[in-house]
Amino acid sequence: MSLHDDFLTEVSKAAARIRLIASFKDERLKFGSPNDLRVFIPDMHVVTRATRRKYSYGTNDTELLADILTRIANLKARSQGRTIALYQVGDLLDLWREEPIASARIDAASRIVSDHPTLMHALFSPSLKARFLLGNHDVELASWPNFVAWERR
Repeated sequence: MSLHDDFLTEVSKAAARIRLIASFKDERLKFGSPNDLRVFIPDMHVVTRATRRKYSYGTNDTELLADILTRIANLKARSQGRTIALYQVGDLLDLWREEPIASARIDAASRIVSDHPTLMHALFSPSLKARFLLGNHDVELASWPNFVAWERR
């Protein structure tokens, strides 16, 4: 079974709760080795539960997402000699929606992280070793002392 198939099998264990997963595999693109898998999670726009209720906006199921991230980390741990890299592609936290006043956004970021401990623990797990790209809604994180260790790009 290919690494791609192993990944889809592992993630599908939560299938009853998954609404959409996109997978793309095309031999013509000449992706690297079949033992190399890249997973991309686009804009998550995580906000506090209070902001989500207020605006009906944000990541729709943080517990499911945490479960999937944990499953990916477990698959990665079992995949000796194979590469699984996970990229969170910008706008992890939605600081704009959480706090419209720029000077208050550092506190907003801490509130969001504190409000979603299971998700943040899964996402920042050393066994997952996720890579992060900054998005326009959370680019400010790169300059704040509490968030420098996130190794965001």
